[in-house]
Amino acid sequence: MKRIILASLIILMTLLISIVVHMPAQFVLQFAPLPRGLEIQGVQGSVWQGSVKQVSWQGNTFGQLQWTLHPSQLLLGKAQADVRFGQGSAMGLRGRGTIGYGLSGAYASDTIASVPAQFAIDQLSLPLPIDLEGQVELSISKLVVSDLDQPMPTCQQGEGAVVWGGNNVTTPIAELVLGPVVVNIQCQESAVTLKGKQGSEQVSAEFDATLDVNANGQIAYQAKGWFKPESEFPATLSSQLKWLGNPDNQGRYPQSFNGRL
Repeated sequence: MKRIILASLIILMTLLISIVVHMPAQFVLQFAPLPRGLEIQGVQGSVWQGSVKQVSWQGNTFGQLQWTLHPSQLLLGKAQADVRFGQGSAMGLRGRGTIGYGLSGAYASDTIASVPAQFAIDQLSLPLPIDLEGQVELSISKLVVSDLDQPMPTCQQGEGAVVWGGNNVTTPIAELVLGPVVVNIQCQESAVTLKGKQGSEQVSAEFDATLDVNANGQIAYQAKGWFKPESEFPATLSSQLKWLGNPDNQGRYPQSFNGRL
């Protein structure tokens, strides 16, 4: 009798999962509690496998989204899918990875996203115009995010890196060769730490930074680091070093910043 009951439960569970994953995605989204500011247009396919023509969040367009669901994760109380995104994005976004939603919140793993470096630098309020070549790539080993209904979701746990694979930085004063720049990122309970470094025959640098997000979504930051002109540092930039104070006994110029974003 127990075997019959167990077999019946397994068959029923399999049937329910099959019904869910084969439902039209458009139908399911009508009842899904979407995060604030998220807009989805042009839904096609099923919950199992489908696509969205355009995804927008807080006024930013992220292009197309394609997904393939992992039905086995439903048994663990998770909705998890392999995704590709970014095609048709105005910002030149491209990415792929694994994302999901469970009891602890939304999560991502083994996810990569990239945008043109120039687009990324244009989002910053810099005192001088800067031109960058190449792509900026974000790789996420793991990420758990909660409070998706808030203006600024909370990063509960995360680990990843940002890499700029370009080489040259062009300013109105001179062109500077930086080489690849690598920034390792970790987050825990909304506190984010960053450690970055780069090195070339013209300049080398390292920095540490922390970002803290309060309940109102405001971001406070603290950063400290140094940079060192190397043997091939441009002469046109050498005259500007006097504004940075005196270097230490290793020829490095220490820097520190703090404020709010």
